[in-house]
Amino acid sequence: MKEIKDLLIKSKNEIKVIDEKIELNESSLNSLNTKTNYIENIVKSLKLISKLKDIDDKFIIYNKQPNMFVGSILEELFNELSAIKLQENETTIKEVLHQISYKLYTLSTYTFISKANMEIMLTISDEIVNNLGNLNDNSLKTLLDKIYDLSNKLKNDVA
Repeated sequence: MKEIKDLLIKSKNEIKVIDEKIELNESSLNSLNTKTNYIENIVKSLKLISKLKDIDDKFIIYNKQPNMFVGSILEELFNELSAIKLQENETTIKEVLHQISYKLYTLSTYTFISKANMEIMLTISDEIVNNLGNLNDNSLKTLLDKIYDLSNKLKNDVA
C-alpha cells in the first residue's frame, strides 16, 4: 500500500510539473500568435501601400471611382495599423506612415480629389511627418483617426 501511495504522490508531482510546462508553453504560443498577427497586419499594410503607389494617370482613366478606391485603401490601412502595437513594431509603423504621408501628398494633386479633400490630405501628410520623430500611442491613434475620417470623406465625395 505504501508503494502505491508513494507512486501516487510521485505521479501527482509529475503531473504538476507537466501542467506548469503546458501553461508556460501556452503563454509562449499566445505571444507568438500575437506577433504573427502583427506581422500579417504589417504585410497587409505594405500591400495596401503598393496599391496606392499603383495609382497613376492610366489608373484614373480606367477607374470610374478613384476617390472610392483611395478611400477604401485608407480605411483598410486604418484597420491594419490600428491592430498593431506601436512599442513592438515602431520602426515598421513609422515606415508605413511615411509612405502614407508621401502618397497623400502626391495623390492630392490629382483632379479626382476635391479641393477640400486635397487640403485634408496635405494637412495629414504634414502631421505624419511632424509626428514621426516622437510617435507615441496617442499621436498614432490621432493620425489613424484622421486617416479614417479622410477615407470616409473620399468614399462619400462625388466630385
